[in-house]
Amino acid sequence: MNKPLLSVNNLTHLYAPGKGFSDVSFDLWPGEVLGIVGESGSGKTTLLKSISARLTPQQGEIHYENRSLYAMSEADRRRLLRTEWGVVHQHPLDGLRRQVSAGGNIGERLMATGARHYGDIRATAQKWLEEVEIPANRIDDLPTTFSGGMQQRLQIARNLVTHPKLVFMDEPTGGLDVSVQARLLDLLRGLVVELNLAVVIVTHDLGRRPPAGGPFAGDEAGASGGEWVNRPRARRPAPSVYTTAGVIGFAELSRCRMRRKRLIRPTNALPVGRIRRVSVASDTRTTRRKMINVQNVSKTFILHQQNGVRLPVLQRASLTVNAGECVVLHGHSGSGKSTLLRSLYANYLPDEGQIQIKHGDEWVDLVTAPARKVVEIRKTTVGWVSQFLRVIPRISALEVVMQPLLDTGVPREACAAKAARLLTRLNVPERLWHLAPSTFSGGEQQRVNIARGFIVDYPILLLDEPTASLDAKNSAAVVELIREAKTRGAAIVGIFHDEAVRNDVADRLHPMGASA
Repeated sequence: MNKPLLSVNNLTHLYAPGKGFSDVSFDLWPGEVLGIVGESGSGKTTLLKSISARLTPQQGEIHYENRSLYAMSEADRRRLLRTEWGVVHQHPLDGLRRQVSAGGNIGERLMATGARHYGDIRATAQKWLEEVEIPANRIDDLPTTFSGGMQQRLQIARNLVTHPKLVFMDEPTGGLDVSVQARLLDLLRGLVVELNLAVVIVTHDLGRRPPAGGPFAGDEAGASGGEWVNRPRARRPAPSVYTTAGVIGFAELSRCRMRRKRLIRPTNALPVGRIRRVSVASDTRTTRRKMINVQNVSKTFILHQQNGVRLPVLQRASLTVNAGECVVLHGHSGSGKSTLLRSLYANYLPDEGQIQIKHGDEWVDLVTAPARKVVEIRKTTVGWVSQFLRVIPRISALEVVMQPLLDTGVPREACAAKAARLLTRLNVPERLWHLAPSTFSGGEQQRVNIARGFIVDYPILLLDEPTASLDAKNSAAVVELIREAKTRGAAIVGIFHDEAVRNDVADRLHPMGASA
């Protein structure tokens, strides 16, 4: 092929000054991977939507196989998305049919390319489920019964099964643990080489760089920051690397932790005989008051649309968490981490066992507690931070963050001031505070959600992937909030697939087995 598969020229789409992207140009050839990198809110997803025909840009041109993308009919663009292109969404359920089985989700793509033999379609679906490490016996289960990581892997299988020419991926490994991330990128690397596949991948994490040599487009502050080029082909001469300053976000450190302190020479040393023992005030973190006590909790889901098939997820799980301690649930995707965390928030009712929470001066068993008591506990004792923001549309970000503190009776002015401080610490621009979060990028929505979760000083915090969509700079801000919560004595249970963040905040890991 002597012409690029995808050619983008002077593409611009701005929601406001500095919000979006401008003057983006690049060529993508078969067998190449283009990585779009930048901080949260820099326009990465907007750019991806524009070049995948899901958003019409304000100016510029896009050519696919020498055809102008926006000169095509709407029907032709839809056909491309069904057959020659694949789109992997940041939130997996956005790219799956929720009421269609896992095998059906994969089979639909095959049928769009002309496949009609039911046995062949089912066999191919089973093969691809195994490729992305989903048990083949889950082929008839609905995606809503899968864990978040399994949903993401199913979405990837759905898109790759037809061997498309071009795949667009928006944070495809965000909800996966490290081992699955590595294997998935290995799979993608093999497909790039084997099928001459072209990939455009959005990521904020340079640790998840594109899986094969290819260009990197840095996108920051609403403008294209540049490209890193590494094309291992002799047909077109190119320098090995281009770099642009200021493209990659990083966590700022207030001091160098590797510095060696100078030897201090004592000037007023006292004789040993004059030193007497003194009592030391106990620190909150060392006062190990038990706050959570989980004993022999089991949870089985019944798949009513699959003839009542029973799916055991938790089996006699036990856990204790003390004040000032962060316990991280650790295990592969589908091992029951989110199920246990949601049970601690009383979203799921276990089949058996006890979940005791220290609520003020009393212990409350969430398994048997009445609904009114659960609402009271959620208001003052147990806070929840998810990676997904679910709020009423058209409510401003500031109001969203303030609401939990307002519900406790704190004056509105104090709530607004604390919400503003949290949004500032989490790098949410002030110009966004009075806009609805539904208009924000995924990372900005997540930071609003984190501010909402930390605005009340809950004695117990449950964190479900709070840094999944965040770059290094914003992850560092969240880690600092977690440390402050531990210092004041909060008991924290969390799920973190980011190994660096997990090592930074965890006091201990709680292993979750295949049936934990």
